[in-house]
Amino acid sequence: MAAPVFPNIPNFRLVTDPSTCRLPIYRSSTIDGRTGRAAVPEVLALNLRAIIDFRGPGLFRPIYGRSPFDRYFRPTVVYPDKMTRPASGVIYATKPCPVSTDCYTSDGYERRRFFIQFLGFAYFWHTYSRAPLWVRIVAMFLVIIDMFSLLKFNLTARFISKHVIIKKKLSGETASLADFASNQVFATLQLLSDPANLPALINCAAGKDRTGMLAAIIQHCLGFSPQRIIEEYAATELYLVPPFSEHIYASLVGLHGLDETFVHAYPETMSEILDYFDRQYGGMDCYLDSIGFNQSKRMVLRNNILSAGKVDDDSDRA
Repeated sequence: MAAPVFPNIPNFRLVTDPSTCRLPIYRSSTIDGRTGRAAVPEVLALNLRAIIDFRGPGLFRPIYGRSPFDRYFRPTVVYPDKMTRPASGVIYATKPCPVSTDCYTSDGYERRRFFIQFLGFAYFWHTYSRAPLWVRIVAMFLVIIDMFSLLKFNLTARFISKHVIIKKKLSGETASLADFASNQVFATLQLLSDPANLPALINCAAGKDRTGMLAAIIQHCLGFSPQRIIEEYAATELYLVPPFSEHIYASLVGLHGLDETFVHAYPETMSEILDYFDRQYGGMDCYLDSIGFNQSKRMVLRNNILSAGKVDDDSDRA
């Protein structure tokens, strides 16, 4: 789907269909990092009201430091684990902008950057607990070694990657987010259902796994066919280009010990993720019902995004 071309925003494109959407949702890789300051005017040109980042602020601030976007988007940490589903609201805390007036759009809306931690303790415990007993025992010793070294848990991460994550494949690892991060999925959809948060940009690190799964769920709510969702996911192969793709490779393969399939966004990966929803929950709608984002909530999301009188339904397309 067509979108503005911004060289400083890696893997940037639309989630929604520009021919039918009234309030667009975009997706990208991280907007911080080496091109962070150069990306600020590009992001501001989108007239966004919200950025939803599927990382906790503590994950990237030690690497990149203070974000240049803090001045223009009020940092807002979401606490989905404190929610009681089905909840009508989202619990979050805000931090003041250095210059508060810069956090407002020209029409008076406050811009926010929501941080929703997908890969927190729950993720690491989920990954550790499903490992064979011998793997868990060895991992405990490696944690101790890493704690007293300068490797910063690299031995542990590479060991778990080799013996747990790689065996489950990228599709299984990404699909498991639906299970242990259902509160985070719900919180994201609730935020996007509020017109005050649209237009919006969703992103994570590479912008293909956490972002890819949420994009697929949003597109399902908007009536995209499974085949179209798969094609949109696979478009990452075209948008994730050097030098950023080289950075992703160095991180996932070099640092964490994953294999090269985790760097890519192959069509079969999303196909397997959608199959998981069918097998495990009876379909995407049943999954969304199970987390409290029922049909009426899905209609609110859909109606806020789509233009009046238009439907983004391509289920009958070839």
